[in-house]
Amino acid sequence: MIAYYPPITTDNELTELNKKTKERNCVMTGTLLGLRNAKCADHTLNVTNSASLALLGRLGFTRATLSTELNAAQINDIAVPDGMQTEAVVYGRLALMTSAHCPCQCDGTKCRLQKDVKYLTDRKGAKFPLVRYPSACRVALLNSVPIYMADKLDAIQADVLRLCFTVEPPGACGAIARLYRNALAGGDIPQYEGPYTRGHFFRGFE
Repeated sequence: MIAYYPPITTDNELTELNKKTKERNCVMTGTLLGLRNAKCADHTLNVTNSASLALLGRLGFTRATLSTELNAAQINDIAVPDGMQTEAVVYGRLALMTSAHCPCQCDGTKCRLQKDVKYLTDRKGAKFPLVRYPSACRVALLNSVPIYMADKLDAIQADVLRLCFTVEPPGACGAIARLYRNALAGGDIPQYEGPYTRGHFFRGFE
């Protein structure tokens, strides 16, 4: 099991999270601060080149999620140190912003985001989900569409492919996971239903 630090975490929360991880025999990911047993680095560490990947290896990491700002050619060009694995996010709505101030103006006791997903709508009508982190009243603003790469996996050289599920219902999570599993097995990939983005994977090529 790999646990996850929220992007905004206070010192008191770090102490409590570290205590819980020891009790559950798992490791943390997402930040270098205060971690000695970390094994997997999240994409928020913004690993964009061979030097930063090598540094993480010397610091004891065995896997690093590459920056979502890299395109496929840049990912494939990174030199991976012995004993390290790379990971790429190939599905999901990425967080565009994380806020410690609730956009729904909750009073700190009754959070309107706790039960239902709320949205911010831009001038073009695109809906951006607001998701509350469970540890505190902090909110992530997600992209209006998910990254979708099931039909382009052969363009990405990474040891681990990550699917990030956020606002999808359980049935959709299972269907998407099966779709990617079928893609890895070389099966036919149906057209994704709904709008999507390729993220930065083909920036500079399309």
